[in-house]
Parts: sequence; C-alpha cells; structure tokens
Amino acid sequence: MKRTAVWLLVLLALAGLPLTSAGSSGASRAPAPGLAGEMQAINDVAAGKVAPLTLKFKNLDSTYFRFLSYSYQRGGGGWLGTLSSYGGGGLPYYSQGRSVKIGDDSYLIAYTVEMKGSDYSLRMYGRPSANAPEPEKITGDTELGLYLLNLRNQPSLSGLRTFNLKAELALFDEYLQDYKEMMAARAQMEQPMGEQQDNLKKLAMSLQMYSIDYDVMPPMDQPDAFRKALDEYVESKDIFLDPETGEPYALNTTLSGKKLADISDAKSMVAIYQAKAGKDGLRGAAFVDGSTKRVSEAEWGELKKKSGIE
Repeated sequence: MKRTAVWLLVLLALAGLPLTSAGSSGASRAPAPGLAGEMQAINDVAAGKVAPLTLKFKNLDSTYFRFLSYSYQRGGGGWLGTLSSYGGGGLPYYSQGRSVKIGDDSYLIAYTVEMKGSDYSLRMYGRPSANAPEPEKITGDTELGLYLLNLRNQPSLSGLRTFNLKAELALFDEYLQDYKEMMAARAQMEQPMGEQQDNLKKLAMSLQMYSIDYDVMPPMDQPDAFRKALDEYVESKDIFLDPETGEPYALNTTLSGKKLADISDAKSMVAIYQAKAGKDGLRGAAFVDGSTKRVSEAEWGELKKKSGIE
C-alpha cells in the first residue's frame, strides 16, 4: 500500500498537481506566509530538518524509486559529469515521492550521485589532463546529494522503477566502462591528424560546448546563424572552413535546435562534415559527442543514412 501511494505522488507531479497534503504523503508542513516563511523553509532544508542532506547508496531501499529527469542536472565535475555531458544523457535520481513546499512551488525531494571534482581539460578538449585522478568506482558507500526538483515545470520523468541496489551499481559499472572506452578513443584521436582534422576537431568541440551550455543544438539549418551562435566558442573564424576547398563545412540540418536529451546516440550522430571527400579519398566527420573521424565513402554512406542526412 505504501509503495502504491509513492507512485501516485509521482503521477500527481506529472499532472502538475501540488504535493502539499500533510501526513502520509510525507510532504512538509505548510510554512508561514510571505518571504519570512520561504526563508524559514529554505533554512529548514539547509539544516537537514526536512530530509538528510546526504545519503549513501546502501541507505536506500525498496521504498525509493529511481528515475531520469532531463529537465535538471546535466554535466558537472568528475568522470560522471563528463560522461553525462558528452554522452548526452543524465544521471538517475532516487526519491520516496516526498515533497516540500517553498513559497508557491512544490519540490520533489530526491537524491543523486554527487559529481565531485572538475577538470578544465575535459570541458575544453574532451579528454582528461595528464594529472587527472583515476575515475572513482561507485559503491554502496558512495554519497548521494539532496536535490529539490521543482514540480511547477512538470519535468519529464523516464526510466521509473523501484530502487534495487545491485542493479544500480551494475549500471554505474557500465557507465565507468563507457567512460574508459570514450577516453581511450579520445586519446587516440589526439595523434597528429593534419590541418583538415584539426580544424574539424576544434569546430566539433566548440559545437559541443555550445550544446552543453544551452542544452540544445544551435541553428544547423542556417549557416550564418550557426557561425554567429558559435562565435564566442571559436578561436578563429577559419575553423568554419574546409582548408582543402576553402568552403564551409556541411551541417546536419536535422539537428537544428534539437535537445541533447532527444539525441539517443551522440557518438555516432554526425553533426558536421566535409561536403566532399578529401584528397586522401576520406571524408572528415564530426559527431555530436565531440569526436571526429575520417571515413571511407562506403562508411560515409552508412553514417549519412543513420544520421538522417539527405
């Protein structure tokens, strides 16, 4: 019966109804009116009176459910933040369906893995710096941080299921393996590749920084608008041009304005490419995840079809 009530709360949240009833719902008591009441509610949360500020994975049980919410946390520090940002996905949240009201808004009380540390090299170049620490394995003792998710925006929740510690830890093991493979591939790409690939790589990273900052792809169906959108992220306007032909790189117009969360396979979705194969018979392609590759015309045919390029 308790678990049924929890799922009902989630459905009410998705319907945009307030979660403010007291008692068995787990919602906090209504604060005093006005700004003083809002500040008191915030102070109560910060003091841990509403819910613990941190929990460990092993503290969670089957009264929690897990879900994804692409309206909220993306990216952040550490290896998980890098994987989340560059892979185009988000990290799971865990909640019992309880809420707290602050002012006119209701917030779902949830927890997610705290992404510690930051590496500027990851954000700028898509690879860890030489002295970056080894990625930390997620275990039962890993801390989860408290997040308050504003339900006014009716966030899109997906992947809802009852929490299972073994399944979650297995999932994070997969994330760690994906991260290591991604970093290995990026390290290999850092080998000298000539002016052609260097230009395309810089442009791909500029595109990725824009899409992470704004959570959407820039205008890809209007070359002038595309260049203007990326202007603050590029070192030189020359990187928009194919050095072999002097012509602009071609853009995948189907990605224009598309949300990162809606791109299911960022590492194989072509975003920018050479309009024609280079002198070596290969064609340079840049992907949504920031990686680049020179491919044969046969391979290009498959990538083009998969990426929806006409």
